[in-house]
Amino acid sequence: MRDFDRPLHDRGRTDAERLGRELAARNLVPAKVLCSAATRAAQTWAEVARGLPDVPVTYDKALYSEDGNTYMDAIRGADADPLLIIGHNPMLEDIVHALDGDKNNRSQSILETGYPTCGLAVFELDGTPGCLETGSARLTGFLAPGRY
Repeated sequence: MRDFDRPLHDRGRTDAERLGRELAARNLVPAKVLCSAATRAAQTWAEVARGLPDVPVTYDKALYSEDGNTYMDAIRGADADPLLIIGHNPMLEDIVHALDGDKNNRSQSILETGYPTCGLAVFELDGTPGCLETGSARLTGFLAPGRY
């Protein structure tokens, strides 16, 4: 089986469903979702969505295979705030480090052991997603299985 077609494991389904409930409880419901077209990413969104109202989603193959610049371009082009991205490492971890303009390097301390599966970095932008640049956001929260 190709990695792109690999399904989400039971633990991943459980974690994703919990994350959806946590997003709803914290009033972090996205206006739009950009999701990798890989099977496990789409299945992750399906489980997260169970706990949320209807949210438009766009599936993009480039979020599976391309680099952090592609993620930045996708965020800029999404024209949605708040925006949820469901993607893959190392790109997600790269984006967290690139976006975090916090001089205390909060992203570095949070991600010392790597970006966890079903982790969610929450950012506040200094403007609109269309104007996103390196360092133009503040990491305001981080959710990961076992921490929500």
